Amino acid sequence: HHHHNRRAMMVSLRPGQVVLISFPLLILTVLYSLKVSFGTSMGATQDVLDSFNDGVNYLITDIPSWNSTSTIIKEWTGISTNATSGQKINSTPPTTSNQATTHPDELISAQTVTTDNTNDPNQTFSACLLVMDDNFRLREWLAYNYHVLPLRHLLVAVDKRSKLSPTPILDTFRQELGMNILEWKDEDYMTMADLPSNATAHATRERYLLRQRRFLENCMEHYYHAGHHWTACYDTDEAITISPETNGVSYQEVTGRSSFEKPGAVLDYVRKVQALDKNKTQLGEANCMIVPRTLFGSKETPHSVLNRAIPKGLNVDPFRLDTLRWRKHNKFDEKRNGLGKPLIDVSKMGPYLPAVVRNPHRVNDQLCGAPFHKQTKYSGLRINHYLGSWEQYSFRDDSRKGADRSREAWEFRSNLQATNDKLTHLWLKGFVADVGLDKANRLLNGTGIPKGYKKETDDASDWAVNTSAGAFVRKDDHHEKFLNFVKQRRNTTSVPTTS
Repeated sequence: HHHHNRRAMMVSLRPGQVVLISFPLLILTVLYSLKVSFGTSMGATQDVLDSFNDGVNYLITDIPSWNSTSTIIKEWTGISTNATSGQKINSTPPTTSNQATTHPDELISAQTVTTDNTNDPNQTFSACLLVMDDNFRLREWLAYNYHVLPLRHLLVAVDKRSKLSPTPILDTFRQELGMNILEWKDEDYMTMADLPSNATAHATRERYLLRQRRFLENCMEHYYHAGHHWTACYDTDEAITISPETNGVSYQEVTGRSSFEKPGAVLDYVRKVQALDKNKTQLGEANCMIVPRTLFGSKETPHSVLNRAIPKGLNVDPFRLDTLRWRKHNKFDEKRNGLGKPLIDVSKMGPYLPAVVRNPHRVNDQLCGAPFHKQTKYSGLRINHYLGSWEQYSFRDDSRKGADRSREAWEFRSNLQATNDKLTHLWLKGFVADVGLDKANRLLNGTGIPKGYKKETDDASDWAVNTSAGAFVRKDDHHEKFLNFVKQRRNTTSVPTTS
């Protein structure tokens, strides 16, 4: 209760109001400025630096969202968006938040209504997905998560700068599998003037991060009010899978399963972990699990190996499926993997509304805990984070171009091949067995980068990293290594650079 009041106070701050900065914050700020000046030479551990960055970035990036013009009215207004028409429809909030209720925008069209319980929010997963020209990965992501989570309810927000609409693909999954999929545009979850066309890279990146936070807040609240439970928040280049290495209780010990071939394997694990003694599994609050990520490089899997993973009669080129094509990945403990991503039971968010999301790794401070490796290494789950080929990596006009994402950043990560993933690709055989060959062919037809698409590497000048200090938000250990990598590479090749 105390927390709630404090947050309401913060949210109502207006520009021009005097803000008293607490003493610990002052110390944090001073230490942070020292850390920026001296880099990692202070000898501080990576975790400490990460938490400085997390805390200070949060303060810096969230202050603009406190003014009245950009704050969305978060209260339940009884207005939601219809899946197909996109028009606003009136609805009433559920009487209680902890039981599943049928919500107008969760009703699926007559031809796909099923009599069984397959879409019951208690027995299935929901997800929040922000997309921008991700169509080449979307079919695989939908099929994969339908099978392994099992995903049945999805809220998709389409970035304004998208050139391609995901609607035709989403329609196929609505019709073939009866999935409940809603699409939101910016105005459905945030009120903000468009950035000018000449906006700086920094402004574009900040807007991207703000959009991410606003979308996750509103999406989780939407599913809370619709009486849903477990909700996934990760991207189309990420696939949740079984962790072969854990310091806690292994996936197999918890579930008795050794792979993702049978449907619904993730929910099965989550349920069983919840039933275990929490201290034993060391997963913290079992209402939110931060799943550690592992970065996959761009070392190709041999064709002979790939062909064995394709079920007979499935007309899909295995090179067009990330979960089959990329099997070599980074060591589990390495910093380049980045922070974990959450699975959260939104039905437990009641006391903490309106939702406040720091970033995609910290979607709820009260339920989730920190996303750093120490807290997540007990998980029996992992998220594979696919770097992909250069064609995939550079396919869309990314707002983080020249900073977090660049040709050099891709090369720096592309040779990761410490370990081989032997489990993830098994989902496909299970999926085909579950939905049938004809349906699987219709759903996966056209997946991957369009045929004949070739990205010339010499148009990469706008993908060259901007090495000026301001481009990097975080000056931590692997950025140091990365900048050295860039310098070294530029000394040996002629690469177009930006100022």
